[in-house]
Amino acid sequence: MKRPGAGLYRLVYASRSCAPSAAMERRHLREILEISRARNAGAGITGALTLAGGTFGQVLEGSLGPVEAAFERIERDGRHRDLLLLDLAPIPARSFGAWPMAFVLPDALSRLDEVVQHSGFTAGVRAGERLQALLCDRLCARRTLPFPGGAAPPHRRQTKRSDPAVKG
Repeated sequence: MKRPGAGLYRLVYASRSCAPSAAMERRHLREILEISRARNAGAGITGALTLAGGTFGQVLEGSLGPVEAAFERIERDGRHRDLLLLDLAPIPARSFGAWPMAFVLPDALSRLDEVVQHSGFTAGVRAGERLQALLCDRLCARRTLPFPGGAAPPHRRQTKRSDPAVKG
């Protein structure tokens, strides 16, 4: 008998945005969220993304093959540079099971690059766990962007509102 969560992996990374301006960064963010939500839903991947101070932080969860394929696409994506794989490890259960890709508002995190620098983030399990916990904590505090069209996961409906973090 297979255990619940068997075969699940968590991949955590940080990277720098290549956008030359704040407007372009918002455009890139909108594109990344739109594409990753569609791809992840089809691949059985869940997770969360943040962009603060020019630094992306992302957690991907799912079966190893699709998670690795998603990360390989991210590595080739010209909107990122200086990718740092913080963690890739088996997990017993998903932390972001209802979200193909949640977005954690940057005001909930201060500047992610400062958090990374001053919190002892280095590649490894501990860094991945810290970033995963930070995003999960902020997500549970409802500092997230609504799903496309304003719909939130069924267990956490939100009122439809505009998306101030990605307006161009």
